[in-house]
Amino acid sequence: MNRSNRFVQLKDLVYHVEKKVNIMGVVMEFSIPRKSKGTDYVSVLKIVDESRQSPELSVNMFTGTSDELPRIKSYGDLIVLYRVTIKNHDGELYALFNKKASSFALLDGKFSVGIYPYQDSTGCSSLDFDKPLITDLRKWRLSSQFHPGTSVYLLSLKDIKEREYFDLVCKVLHICEVSNDIYMLLVWDGTDVPPLSSQMTSLQPEIESLPLPRDIMSTFPCLGTIFRVIADQAYEKLGQHFHGINKWVRFRNITCEVRSGLWYGLLTPSSKVRLLSNMDPTVSDRRRNYSDRFREQGGVPLWTSPSSSSLTEWQLLVILSETPGAISYIVLLIVLALQQILAEN
Repeated sequence: MNRSNRFVQLKDLVYHVEKKVNIMGVVMEFSIPRKSKGTDYVSVLKIVDESRQSPELSVNMFTGTSDELPRIKSYGDLIVLYRVTIKNHDGELYALFNKKASSFALLDGKFSVGIYPYQDSTGCSSLDFDKPLITDLRKWRLSSQFHPGTSVYLLSLKDIKEREYFDLVCKVLHICEVSNDIYMLLVWDGTDVPPLSSQMTSLQPEIESLPLPRDIMSTFPCLGTIFRVIADQAYEKLGQHFHGINKWVRFRNITCEVRSGLWYGLLTPSSKVRLLSNMDPTVSDRRRNYSDRFREQGGVPLWTSPSSSSLTEWQLLVILSETPGAISYIVLLIVLALQQILAEN
């Protein structure tokens, strides 16, 4: 890839420590914008280019508001960064985005879209002189197969354990605000969360959420757990900033806990997101396992005993998404927990 003097390839950043440089790359991973420990907002990106794919370069971005941080829309999108400072921490290079001196532009990674940013920061330079480099980066991006990340911590929902940290490849089905700046992501990977014992069903307060409209529930897969992932108030405006709805993603370094008989995932300050291609091997594996499960076991949950031939198998989600009054059912349910609700007066 030919490159003008305006930009430095990632492999050459070792020669530019403590200097301000312009760089561009493909965004592989990002943290969802959140409030830092100080007054700023922070997001950490991981980027690559033709000269360097491993290790991915971290870009630590700090801004005065969450709206000023980059909001990655799709797998393989590009970022152009101007006047970022290269730092060295224990032998590992990273780029530091200064809210006063640096600027950025986000672009679609596909050729079907023109070379113009879908988001840029105040004071961002014109991209006119950089279009040839962006075109070259797009060509390389389309011809490359990116690694989805290490599988050391990767789990399916059926294998999760309370308060352990893990990675999860899943499809994000929906996002909703359950209270003031507390959001819930509904995700699915085709498996079922583990059954709960009586010792695990703690009665700490459940995250309250309004019932979802029937037209939304009817779009969810009818087999496999719809897993709730909670983002606390540090992730304000998550509904505006997160563009992973109806996409396969890899959540990195999340944890989970049980509340009132329900499993909940929790985003942590160190959680990251990788948007995945539909052709990604881990995505293909999840889809194939789901198809095999449905073909071999039908609509039976993973943890149930073989059902009686006299019973018709239905998933509760299917029943709830039916048109009211269309069909009558008699349903056998397992009670996971009871919670006493006290009147205020």
